[in-house]
Amino acid sequence: MTTTHAPTLEPHIDLARIGGATDRGLIRERNEDQFLVGHVGNAGLVVAQTSLPIAEHGAAPRHALGQVLVVADGVGGVGGGERASWVAVDTMVEFVSEFLPWFRRIQAEEAPSLDESMKSALRTLVARCEREVLDAASDAAPSQGTTFTMACVLWPKLYVVHLGDSRCYIHRERWIIPDRLEQLTTDHTLAQRLVDEGALRRPLREASPLANVLWNAIGGGPSVETHPEVHELDLRAGDTLMLCTDGLTRHVSDDQVKRLLADRRRPPEKTCRDLIDAARAGGGTDNVTVVVGRFHDPVEPR
Repeated sequence: MTTTHAPTLEPHIDLARIGGATDRGLIRERNEDQFLVGHVGNAGLVVAQTSLPIAEHGAAPRHALGQVLVVADGVGGVGGGERASWVAVDTMVEFVSEFLPWFRRIQAEEAPSLDESMKSALRTLVARCEREVLDAASDAAPSQGTTFTMACVLWPKLYVVHLGDSRCYIHRERWIIPDRLEQLTTDHTLAQRLVDEGALRRPLREASPLANVLWNAIGGGPSVETHPEVHELDLRAGDTLMLCTDGLTRHVSDDQVKRLLADRRRPPEKTCRDLIDAARAGGGTDNVTVVVGRFHDPVEPR
């Protein structure tokens, strides 16, 4: 098994644990997924876990401004997808580090000013990722592209920017509806668009030949748009976030995901590996990447 993972992350608020892992799967010759978990600190972005070839990983800053979690699933021939996902995540690292003074300023803002500032910044990031991916395209893979799903936590605020068919979920316990798993993002596939328009029944979505055709992504050629979907919400202690590529969701049901996320005694990196194992057991036809972040009650056993 070729899973990549890293030790548990301990943010400054001491209420979160985050882990990530990626796997080539059973069929694909290469892994074109990327993931990253990092802290924004006074000295810049400290990368705690990533699939990128970064030699050194750092510990969480004592006074982190926030955390970022990212998954990207590349598409394109002759290594183009791997290149596109790498460029998009690497561009994010540069963007956050470059705009650190701005990041400090907006952290001090009050909602809704903070919300609008963050949403604008995330849209600017996507535009930069698009330019960089297009510039990196080669003659061999002129239509390389990538999904991009990023969660930024400024506790207790969560901001998500998303393009493609990777997903961000929140598993919420003890609040209003017990043991609820909610998909925060929308799949930007032609099949999902037909479902939304009432032209295709949801149970037929996954079997549709349009289930893997993206209309919204970073790069991908002239037929693919770039319209970032942006969300914001308040996190609560007891919430669990999961970001994943479609290599997980095409083989693992929501019930399986919910069951694994609900076991709060399970460390996040172990949850990621168990989810990947479930995807491999279900067929493993694609690369699969998972990032899990758990937010704890102060009195809850760690």
